[in-house]
Amino acid sequence: MATIQGLIVALKEFSGAVVLVSHDAYFIKAVCEDDDGDEDDEDEDDEDRMLRAQEEDGGVYRVKNSKLDRLEGGVDEYVKTVVAENNKGMRGGAGRPI
Repeated sequence: MATIQGLIVALKEFSGAVVLVSHDAYFIKAVCEDDDGDEDDEDEDDEDRMLRAQEEDGGVYRVKNSKLDRLEGGVDEYVKTVVAENNKGMRGGAGRPI
């Protein structure tokens, strides 16, 4: 876990662009949604979080069928979408692979 935490810190401190592909939802949320699992940020109030979020350009995007969509709900929205599509496919829908 220390290796993952180290990578999270390094990527968050990196000032350039990053394309992050992973099956690890915790890792993606920690890097892209400022959810590093640390509870030390409890002193920060909602206004401070909103101001900090406005300064950041990062986000979660999904590429599907040659189309790029920003997921405003982040990783949680992605998970919901994929689960719904998989459930539709399992019910005999004409779902295509994700």
